[in-house]
Amino acid sequence: MSDIKLTPHIPKTSESDDCEGFIENLFIRSRPLLRRMAFNMLNDANLADDAVSEVWIRVLAHLPGFREEAKFTTWLYRIAMNTIIDMERARKRSLSHLAPEPVWEPKDPKEDPDTNCEQSLKDALVRYALSQLSSTQRSLIIMRDIEDLSIRHIAEILQLPEGAVKSRLHRARKSLKRILQHKTQVPGQESIGTVFITEGGKLS
Repeated sequence: MSDIKLTPHIPKTSESDDCEGFIENLFIRSRPLLRRMAFNMLNDANLADDAVSEVWIRVLAHLPGFREEAKFTTWLYRIAMNTIIDMERARKRSLSHLAPEPVWEPKDPKEDPDTNCEQSLKDALVRYALSQLSSTQRSLIIMRDIEDLSIRHIAEILQLPEGAVKSRLHRARKSLKRILQHKTQVPGQESIGTVFITEGGKLS
């Protein structure tokens, strides 16, 4: 999603006559991106909705300080990822002594045509494997291999040198590949064989 489409104009002050309409329009445009990011990180629809709300609260709090010479999507990604990672860490701390991590299940096979059942199970396996990574490694793979952001864009979001991003992404992909090589199914689900990860990070 381009900055031109996402932010045609940002009111200078909250007192602007069109500020309320702008904020509403900005949320409508931003929500699909935020929802997708949150679900890919958390793999839980309800948690993803909570994350979107929390991200938006932080966006509104920091919007007056946004500098228009910066890319809005970069700024938005940074706030979103930091918020989602904070929420996930807090959730893990609160649940660590209460119950084991929930099993991540694929969509109900009845919702998919027969020809898509195997892909649905593979998707579930990939999501389960991603859940076994650290939140930092998972966010890198999501930004690069799912959201298809460039290394340069990710470096701007994380405020890191591009070389550091490449190195961390390489380690994250190796960790994911190692998990997928030893897993052929999500716990409690049927085996679907092997899921491959290519050198470029694509899953098949």
